[in-house]
Amino acid sequence: GTKRVMTEPGPSTIRDMADKRFRIRTATIDDLEALLSLEVRCFETGPYRHHRFERSQYRYYLANPQAIVLLALAGDRPIGSLLATAGRRSRAHVGRFVSIAVVRHRRRQGIGSGLLAQALRALRQRGCRRVYLEVAHTAKAALSMFRATGFRPVRSLPSYYGRFTDGLRMMLDFEKS
Repeated sequence: GTKRVMTEPGPSTIRDMADKRFRIRTATIDDLEALLSLEVRCFETGPYRHHRFERSQYRYYLANPQAIVLLALAGDRPIGSLLATAGRRSRAHVGRFVSIAVVRHRRRQGIGSGLLAQALRALRQRGCRRVYLEVAHTAKAALSMFRATGFRPVRSLPSYYGRFTDGLRMMLDFEKS
């Protein structure tokens, strides 16, 4: 879904990795086309290609106050995004990463880790005690990044991303990390 009104989870983050600068900010409805473009560019092949978000879904999240939608930019070019949700009512203490995307030529440069760190701060500020995500077992770089951040496997998900690709549910417990 999309998010219309959201408080900034923190100051805009700027990283300098191997002279490749980028910044992370909260996405708005004005970023809808950039988010959709990233979805196609980042997930054109592989296990996630059949799970890309559509316009209506991003509109929903951008309008949803429980959602955190972040955009990573190099100059004014979108190079990554992250979508997370903070639970409501009885699940108010649970966060969930819905999607994290970084364009292929900018992977392994700290962009995904930067998005993840900023979103985790925002989820913690919103009172989340645990955060869950699902990832394809074949996404080795993503698995490594999540493990380094403190996520631990909690459940295997057979054929989660299609007939030949299993998923893995992972959890980060803020109280144990």
